[in-house]
Amino acid sequence: MIMATRPSHITVEHHAPHSCKAIVFTCIDWRLHPQVDQFFTQTYGTYDPCTIAGSVQGFHTKGEVSAFFIKQIKISRSLHGISRVALTMHEDCGAYGGSKNFASQQEETAHHTHVLAMTRDMIRKKFPSLALDTYIITLSDENGIWMPHVMKV
Repeated sequence: MIMATRPSHITVEHHAPHSCKAIVFTCIDWRLHPQVDQFFTQTYGTYDPCTIAGSVQGFHTKGEVSAFFIKQIKISRSLHGISRVALTMHEDCGAYGGSKNFASQQEETAHHTHVLAMTRDMIRKKFPSLALDTYIITLSDENGIWMPHVMKV
């Protein structure tokens, strides 16, 4: 068994602050990562990732699920001093039935834009001091490699 020990000259009271700029809600879809993570690192520097199936879908589920999502923002604000919330949705998300569930890419984008706006408004009411950013992620197959493209909306 490997045991980690703290050098005697380091005390808990003298640790460096660990704040970050934002909490970012993204989907678990493997096609998004690590490129989307790199995008948000470039955009915000440090951020708290909240990666869960359907990304923001849980905000619109009643009861414990919605409360869980709100709690993540509270924890991130309390522990890491965030000033922003970033919300994402992506094309062909299985939690929304995938692209086949929409008549066209325009319909899918309109749906995602609407859900992001509703989510942004909900969060703004609960956390008026936090800035909110919304993003739609499209996917392209580039020579057998999925490439996500992040667009602010």
